[in-house]
Amino acid sequence: MTVQECYQNLGADYNSALGRLMNDKLISKFLKKYVDANPFALLEAAKAEDRYEDVFRHAHDIKGNGLNLSLTQLHSTASEFCEMYRNGKPTVDTTAAFEALKIANQAVLDEVAKLD
Repeated sequence: MTVQECYQNLGADYNSALGRLMNDKLISKFLKKYVDANPFALLEAAKAEDRYEDVFRHAHDIKGNGLNLSLTQLHSTASEFCEMYRNGKPTVDTTAAFEALKIANQAVLDEVAKLD
C-alpha cells in the first residue's frame, strides 16, 4: 500500500503531511517511528497505575504526533483525552474517550503495517 492510500484509509490529511514532510519516504519513516515508539502502550500502562501526570504526557505526545503527521482522527481523539488529564486526576469518566483513542491508535498501527 502507498502512503497516500494509508492516509485515505485513515481519513487523514495526506496533502498536509506531504506539505510538512515533503515526500512519501519521510512520511513513511515518521509513521513507522510512531509505531515503533508505541506511545499508546506507555499511556495505557500509566492509566492502569493511576499515574495522571504520565497519562497526560503520553496523551499529549500522541496528540502531537497526530498533529505533526496530519492523522486527523488520532489527533482529535488524543486531544480530547489529553484535556481530561490536564489538571491531574480527571473529574469525569474517561472510559469512552480512552476507547476512542485506543481505536484511532490501532487504526494507525494497522494501516502503517500495510505500507510498502
